[in-house]
Order: sequence, then C-alpha cells, then structure tokens
Amino acid sequence: MKTYLLEVILVSKPLSNILFIVYCLTSAPLGIIVGGLIVQRNGGYASINCLYFLIFNCSMVFCLSITTYFVTNVIAFSIIMWTLLFFGSSIVPNIGGSLLSSLSIDLKGSGYSVQNLMVNSIGNAPAPYLFGVI
Repeated sequence: MKTYLLEVILVSKPLSNILFIVYCLTSAPLGIIVGGLIVQRNGGYASINCLYFLIFNCSMVFCLSITTYFVTNVIAFSIIMWTLLFFGSSIVPNIGGSLLSSLSIDLKGSGYSVQNLMVNSIGNAPAPYLFGVI
C-alpha cells in the first residue's frame, strides 16, 4: 500500500507513512469491533443474519478493491482504502465464529486447528509470492 501511494498516487514518503499508520490503527480494529457487535446484536454466529452480513461485507470488499485501481486522488484513495480495510477486517472474526458455530462441541478444537491450518497454508504463506507474480 505504501509503495502504491508513493509510485502511483505520487505522495511524499512521510505522508504515505502517516496514511499507512492511520489505516492500520483505525480501520482494522474498528472493523473487528463493529462487525462483531453487529453480528452479535442480530442473532450471533449461528444465525442466517451472520451469513447475510458476511456476503454484504465480501461484496463491499470486492467492489472497493476494484475501484482502488481507477483512483489517482490521494483523498479518494484514502477513503476507499480505509473503508476497504474496515469491511475486510469485519469479516475475519465473524467468518471464524460462523464456521466454528456450525460444529458440534467435540469437533470445535479440531475445527479451529484445521481453520488455522487452512488460513496459514492457503492464505498467508503463498500471498507474498503470488501477489509478486501478479
């Protein structure tokens, strides 16, 4: 993100550092807190409302990620990126809770282990190489 701000949006290095810090310190924690509160007030992880919430957030993340490609204004990019990270981070606890709530009590420990294994092996491990190739 900082490289994109420096090379595409053409902002100064101090401004890109400040924006990156603001994104990280505000959008992700607020997204996690607000997303968790919304799901818990609308029936919890096991309700159909959680799935609707996840579908809405995933759709928002998809649409916002496409719009970042076309934006060259630093203010518009900052608003879109903050919103993208907010919606993306609100997905994380809710999708984990939804997956684990679908398991019986004796399978929850194994389910959590498999979930972490899949996130790390499919999502986190190949990401730097895969995004570098793309």
